[in-house]
Amino acid sequence: MTFPWRREDGSAAAELAIMGPLFALLVAGMIEGAGLVQTVQVVRNAAREGARYAAVSDTNPAGKSLAYLSSTLAGRKDVTLPALSAITVSGSGVGNPVTVTVPVTLTLSAPVVQNIFGASLPITASATMEITQ
Repeated sequence: MTFPWRREDGSAAAELAIMGPLFALLVAGMIEGAGLVQTVQVVRNAAREGARYAAVSDTNPAGKSLAYLSSTLAGRKDVTLPALSAITVSGSGVGNPVTVTVPVTLTLSAPVVQNIFGASLPITASATMEITQ
């Protein structure tokens, strides 16, 4: 027995109207999250590269970190690279640790994600190594 008030015409449209924005939000969050994870990894690598360079060669580890960032994030419009003076190098002398700190700013593009986290996220990474030469 079928009841005329239990028709299912338009149920797919109603489901899409409810789930469509949620799916779009999920996809936008995944894209922003992937960009964030990649940027954090690159900044960590830049700090480690600068610390390694400072540990074996004394000359311009901040420049080495900035060069790594520039070459790796060259095509990214959402990342603001630091000035050379913003990359800090602390420590000197053979046998002592040297620490390189690299700050970067990531600009978020999805409006809903911006409402949750803000328009930009500061990302800072540090690496410490012992000076050998």
